[in-house]
Amino acid sequence: MGAGWACALASLLAMGLACAGCAATPLAGPRPPAPAARKAGLDEVLSAYDAYCSTMESLSASGDLGLQDVRTGRAQTLGVRLVATRGGRLYFEMKDGRVAASSRPAPALAATEAGA
Repeated sequence: MGAGWACALASLLAMGLACAGCAATPLAGPRPPAPAARKAGLDEVLSAYDAYCSTMESLSASGDLGLQDVRTGRAQTLGVRLVATRGGRLYFEMKDGRVAASSRPAPALAATEAGA
């Protein structure tokens, strides 16, 4: 046997040891099932929702507003955002950053909230 056979045998042995290391790694077991959702009463759900809402300072919505002039047949789409804040402020903004309209709370509403 020549040196070539010894080299080939050493390479084969090294490859066998490397593959045996990969094959000996244990596979991950299945995940345990998720815990069952618990039932909650109506009062518990409503109190949790009220607590969640009391932390909100503003409410906003955005989207595209389609405007169409029926007489001329012209149409235009504007990107808009509507923001309502606590205290009765209402903002209507265009998506390019311009404030199209802003309102202050009515005096009666502001007096009612201040007394509450």
